[in-house]
Amino acid sequence: MPPLLFAALFDPVVAGMYSLANRVLSMPMLVLGKSVANVFLSGAAQAWREGRFGMRVAEVHGRLAQIGMPPALTLALAGPQLFAWVFGAEWRDAGVIAQWLSPWLYLVFVTSPLSAAFDVLGRQAAGLSFQLLLLGVRASAIAFGAWRGDATLAIVLFAMGSGVCWSVQLLWILRESGSYGRAIRIAVATALGWSLLLNSPLIAVFFRRDMGASWPHAVAGVAALAAVRYGVLIRSALR
Repeated sequence: MPPLLFAALFDPVVAGMYSLANRVLSMPMLVLGKSVANVFLSGAAQAWREGRFGMRVAEVHGRLAQIGMPPALTLALAGPQLFAWVFGAEWRDAGVIAQWLSPWLYLVFVTSPLSAAFDVLGRQAAGLSFQLLLLGVRASAIAFGAWRGDATLAIVLFAMGSGVCWSVQLLWILRESGSYGRAIRIAVATALGWSLLLNSPLIAVFFRRDMGASWPHAVAGVAALAAVRYGVLIRSALR
């Protein structure tokens, strides 16, 4: 629906920019998130019966946060440059949109696999309520942007509103599942620390306001650090 609404209310170019940004960000997350969701759901009911469901939710959330936060921060820092480099200079604006979408899609990545908690807890009505809230917030964001005649405002409000809704859903799942608040805070802090470390070359370039010739080298440095980090995470998961 959003690309169709952006095309109808604003301009097909805006819809194309949004579609590219959303697809590039969401496709890898959807594939990996679906795999994690299947694994989580397969053992969720047993964990609930054994009184380990909160611990299980916290563990999965922690792993997803460590996987999803670093690339989300990378796109937030260098989205326009990356899109212009990969797809061409005419798609630079799609990278600007990706900067706004990255926090929301990160929250989708860490929350969507945990949505099986609605079934495990027998709270499908709450899950439906969150989806209706999300629909209302998104429709209102696009409508307000159209009323103001500002496509950028519509996209920003759409992304921010979606992010808030997914944050509320995540907090509800963590609370209702009995996840320990301290464990969640540690997981988020750990993921944030690793994200800042892995993106330190880009952060240094950003604060020097030197996103010209230096940024490709910074991205290469981020890629090298990320390869090592994800390699360690994969080895740990396979043990």
